[in-house]
Amino acid sequence: MRCCFGMEEATVSALLDKASETRRIQLRTKEPVPVMKSIAGESMFNGVKNVDDVEYSATVKDGDNYKTTYTYKGKEIETIWKETADGYKIVSSPTSAEQIESIKKAEESKVIYSQEWRKYFEIGLSKGLSENYGQKLDISYMLLPSKYFMLGCGIEMGHTVKHMLSDPNIYYYEEVKKGDTTYVIEEEPFFGAVFRIGYQCPFKLAPNGKVFATPYVIGGVGTVITTGPNFEANLHAGLKIGYTTSKSKAVFVGAECNFKRVTELNFEKGDDDGCVYGKRRYFTVCIGYGF
Repeated sequence: MRCCFGMEEATVSALLDKASETRRIQLRTKEPVPVMKSIAGESMFNGVKNVDDVEYSATVKDGDNYKTTYTYKGKEIETIWKETADGYKIVSSPTSAEQIESIKKAEESKVIYSQEWRKYFEIGLSKGLSENYGQKLDISYMLLPSKYFMLGCGIEMGHTVKHMLSDPNIYYYEEVKKGDTTYVIEEEPFFGAVFRIGYQCPFKLAPNGKVFATPYVIGGVGTVITTGPNFEANLHAGLKIGYTTSKSKAVFVGAECNFKRVTELNFEKGDDDGCVYGKRRYFTVCIGYGF
């Protein structure tokens, strides 16, 4: 098919603008007509990853021209042909930036956010849901092999709070009274390192796709050190709200509930007020940067 002969100048310019550097070199070093045919074919299906997914719909007469319609991922691709003495030439095809972008977006959900950044750094501040759990600081670095799955590592540091029975004959500065019993508050620091893996599902919150909301669940295992090393397992469930500052960068804030289980021994009998220190629950606020 001699589709490239007699092609209009504007169409040729648009095709060359979108052609790869390899094709442009071939125009200068090889037979130009076969190369131009390749460029025209590539242009018609620019943004299509698998040509087998393109379905032919119909060809209809449109005045003096013929309009051929294809379907790809629910989107229509139209090409207008004109009959000449040398065969058919392309009158118009999807070469404009708007048309190409429309084809590319056919692969994306109208709801799911197309996230292009593939790693992020996050800092979180946690407050225990019980006074005994204290507070802690989390620092995480996560990788995203896909926009749904996450894996990475993190460190945490903070303290728990013990209510120790005091000797009534000794004066303590930080003693408090609960009922008929006098306690002494003692903060016990801890430091931990964990490996994390999780799942997220980002959604668009604005038509341009720059604002997104991401619910997520992350599980982790690691070691936490208090008076000695202990095994830790934790689960994070929360929501992030973010803004894409550029094609592959974003900032976000979030809030989550954090559940921990630490295999440390409880205090000796009579040294605590009944709190099970191996189980801890926190509410966390965080800020992060995706890149």
